[in-house]
Amino acid sequence: EVNLRGTQEICFALEGALKARRGAIVNFASMWSTFGSSRNPAYSASKGAVDSFTRALAAAWSADGVRTNAVAPGWVKTRMSINAMNTPE
Repeated sequence: EVNLRGTQEICFALEGALKARRGAIVNFASMWSTFGSSRNPAYSASKGAVDSFTRALAAAWSADGVRTNAVAPGWVKTRMSINAMNTPE
């Protein structure tokens, strides 16, 4: 709900303003968007969906001058990532 739907809702809510001002979107994907997480497959899938949504939105809105990108931050020490950071495999 938060990762994909929240991203979609805010992008669509701001569509008119973004197009009027030839604005820019920066969405947050994840490293796990690319290589997956055996412990958090739903999170990986939702962030992969954000990545795909961002590419699709870039294709759809680029003609209107809207730049659309996603960033996938590297390791950030959180409760969710700490085990992955400390497990070599």
